[in-house]
Amino acid sequence: MSTRFREWRPGFLDALARCGNVRDACADAGIHRSTAYERRAKDAAFAEAWDDAIDDAADELEQEARRRAVEGTERTRFVRTGTDDAGRPVYERISFREYSDLLLIFLLKAVRPEKYRDRYDVKATVAAMAGGREALDAD
Repeated sequence: MSTRFREWRPGFLDALARCGNVRDACADAGIHRSTAYERRAKDAAFAEAWDDAIDDAADELEQEARRRAVEGTERTRFVRTGTDDAGRPVYERISFREYSDLLLIFLLKAVRPEKYRDRYDVKATVAAMAGGREALDAD
């Protein structure tokens, strides 16, 4: 195995774990995407390390999603409170914490899919559609 392969792989895997994006990891490692994919196809240990790096990146995303959903994000807005003596607008700075209900929903669906997954009643949908057609045919 050439030293060239040993030189780029650790940097590529570190970048992939950080960003979760193959194109960006290749750019960090100074290689073309095809080089990484060819090595992945030929080297089972490298493919496993690649998968681990992607898992690490996904863990980071989950951690950030949880933080935004549960702890929130500090936001600042400026609200017009009136005008000064010269008629210029006066603003007050208001800080608040914003939470993401949508991220919370996704996290709940991921950890408890049996309880929070979307449920569809296909039989009821088909029956309703069939009933709708019969009503249209009667006209």
